Amino acid sequence: MKTRKILVLSLALVLLVLCLCACSAKENEQSQDDLPTPIELTSTDLFVVLTPDASNAGTTLLEYMNNEKANGNIDFTTDSTNMVTSINGTANPADYSKCWMLYTTDSNNANATWGRIKYQNTIYDSASLGAASLIITNGAIYIWYYQSF
Repeated sequence: MKTRKILVLSLALVLLVLCLCACSAKENEQSQDDLPTPIELTSTDLFVVLTPDASNAGTTLLEYMNNEKANGNIDFTTDSTNMVTSINGTANPADYSKCWMLYTTDSNNANATWGRIKYQNTIYDSASLGAASLIITNGAIYIWYYQSF
């Protein structure tokens, strides 16, 4: 009789743990319905597409941008915190009603809930790190988009 009670309690405990794990996993999943609708970029929008090659993997995006700046391919400024404040002559206003925002295809360094854009039928999620901290991933594309708030 005692063995039967232990077995029943053990099974109940296992079921409880499985239920808790299943509920926890479901809470962490995001459905596409919960994500913001991507802003589709058009030719009239201000944006810059960066496509580092495999030789840039492992460096920060800011290091890559500095190399591109030295080669005359992009012009940008940053503030004392390395926040990008202007690109190709378009600066963030003092009230930040518009701002250069970074998006990427690198799903390990992006957060879809912070915003999404669509460019050439590809969805880019908001980067979860700034250019000074974001390590380039081979094959990833990065887009700076001048966005109104």
